[in-house]
Amino acid sequence: MVTTSDFDDGAVARLTEQYDVEARAYAAHWAPIVHPVACRLLDELPQHTVERALDLGAGAGLLLPVIRDKFKQALVVGIDRSEGLLGLAGPDAPLVVGDAAGLCLRKSTFDLVVMAFMLYHIPNPMAALSEAVRILTPRGMLALTTWAGDMESPMVRIWNEELDASRAVAPEALGRIAQHDLMDTPDKIENLLKSAGFVSVCADIREFTHDIELDEFIRLRTRVGSTRQRFESLNDIARNRLLERVRERMSTISDHDVALRLSIIFASARLPG
Repeated sequence: MVTTSDFDDGAVARLTEQYDVEARAYAAHWAPIVHPVACRLLDELPQHTVERALDLGAGAGLLLPVIRDKFKQALVVGIDRSEGLLGLAGPDAPLVVGDAAGLCLRKSTFDLVVMAFMLYHIPNPMAALSEAVRILTPRGMLALTTWAGDMESPMVRIWNEELDASRAVAPEALGRIAQHDLMDTPDKIENLLKSAGFVSVCADIREFTHDIELDEFIRLRTRVGSTRQRFESLNDIARNRLLERVRERMSTISDHDVALRLSIIFASARLPG
């Protein structure tokens, strides 16, 4: 189990800087994959009186209009550590640069907190959940998504094999905060939420697919996340050889196998009251 002591003081700052650097690439290549999943989470939330909603880990702000559309009378606020990502969000919602584990918000302020694909990036996830408890009103709702497993497809397998064969830096050497092992099953998520003080906790796994063309897949792998960092650890000659081998191997993949398979945990809960 990973604990906060496994991360040095600069780990959060480095992760934030990586998102700042990748902001436009994230919005162009990664957001189209995860955004529809987060929208489905919101679609399935029960009707509830929401006057104030917080998108915690708002990124480029794509969920903000979706939340406003569902809860039409609500004030919707977005918070993220990355100024680069928030800079891509529209002007129609209040935006705050902040830390999920130490929010500068008053107690019992929000009726809904959304955490889409972000809790595993917190060095101490329980601290962020405790902050959500603090700022939620009685009977306030929490909705979150997280990964139940790695994104899968023959394309992903080939890419990772070629990175390894090229002796790219190992993923564990990057020091990224990605505590998937703490929350990669419904039981783990339910236990976290109950320990934080939530009730009516529900969590289950949903399966999604995302069709992607080869060129877009390569842009995704070379411009966003840990795979970008691993790719950039290679010299120019090694990068070009890797891309040649990847294209050659992927040319034999059937149309059925180009889709990315996503295994996602949906969770919702509320506070007593």
